[in-house]
Amino acid sequence: MEEKDSMEREEFAQAVTEMVSRGLGSRYQVERTEVRKNNGVVKESLLVRQEGSECAPSFYLEELYRSYCGGLPAEMLAEHIMEIVREENGGFARVTDFLSKAWLEENLFLRLVNFERNLEQLKDAVYVRRLDLAAVFYVLTKQDEEGIKSFRLPKEVWEKAGLGSAEQYFEKILKNTERLFPADVKRIEESLAECVRKNGEKEPDWLISELQGTDEAGGSLFYVLSNKVNINGAITLFYPGMLGRLEKKFPGGFYLIPSSIHEMLLLAESEETEVRELNQMVCEVNESHVAPEEVLSDHVYYYSKTRGLCSMAG
Repeated sequence: MEEKDSMEREEFAQAVTEMVSRGLGSRYQVERTEVRKNNGVVKESLLVRQEGSECAPSFYLEELYRSYCGGLPAEMLAEHIMEIVREENGGFARVTDFLSKAWLEENLFLRLVNFERNLEQLKDAVYVRRLDLAAVFYVLTKQDEEGIKSFRLPKEVWEKAGLGSAEQYFEKILKNTERLFPADVKRIEESLAECVRKNGEKEPDWLISELQGTDEAGGSLFYVLSNKVNINGAITLFYPGMLGRLEKKFPGGFYLIPSSIHEMLLLAESEETEVRELNQMVCEVNESHVAPEEVLSDHVYYYSKTRGLCSMAG
């Protein structure tokens, strides 16, 4: 059965590749390749590059095949790919179109990843080390109600722009990231309610009861730190003044639990808190509930006014 499925996937991939190549014509190079994602996860992709272009949109074949198995014809998927490629190359296609210092400063933003798990990808990336993490520079090419399009800034492009060291620009790009993706801190019950509503479901009674409570009435055990779109929001931890803002909510110090690259959970320090148990919980959740490419770290962090921000090995 697995062999049969594998053959079907292979035939599908070949068919889509040929349709896209034939449809776009000789000015485009269409090839199947492996793309290394966050934390070393490798996915087979369809890479489409226009002649003379430095930008090459890629499409994950696994996701395309899943759509095909769900009932979408291969011809429709191939046409969708071609529409996206034509649209993107109708914007900017060459490095010279966006190499200027002013353009980069306006459209750069940061994403947070684990340093050790991404050593290979970081060789060609522009980034700044913080603790055991890396804040990686990305270029925003489009942002609308459907989402965003971006790519990781190649080190070669950064060097050609003559902008100096990444460390010198870190605070500036942080402010830009905050402008593009404002931070959001909410009770975990509010975050759960948003997920339920997004799935078109009704909040259960226990959640409604929790939502009606207030901080003064006891408050939430956990808070969620992310951005307004809840995507790649862990970087909000380093937004200018963020730790100071959180310190007002948790004056006695607090733990930051890396839920994923998308968010951090916040927990006030207390005598009952066992760091070893928190770290164990993080590891277990990472192994069972977080996609491999979305894992941020296997241990918690701690912040207090006297100690600053630090890792907690436990």
